[in-house]
Amino acid sequence: MVKKFTFFKASFDISPFNWVVEGDVFNHHYILRDESTEIMTVKKEWLTWGDTYHVTINEEKLVLPCLAIMIVLDLVLHNKKSQNHSTAFHNN
Repeated sequence: MVKKFTFFKASFDISPFNWVVEGDVFNHHYILRDESTEIMTVKKEWLTWGDTYHVTINEEKLVLPCLAIMIVLDLVLHNKKSQNHSTAFHNN
């Protein structure tokens, strides 16, 4: 997963599949698509304990890779939020 530089939007390339994740950072709404097809949509649920997402995957055979991408996306976005609130930043 490679993050593309964008303003106010999240955009990631998923290289093995030539898929793209694009989304609205403020509303937590993301779409995974290939060149012509919407593969998965992700919307963050509000007013819940912890982070809860509504995930729609359009093809049953793609459930495992889509869920893996969702987990990585959540980790990347959560780590970014944690770094913004952290007083110490470590560069590896």
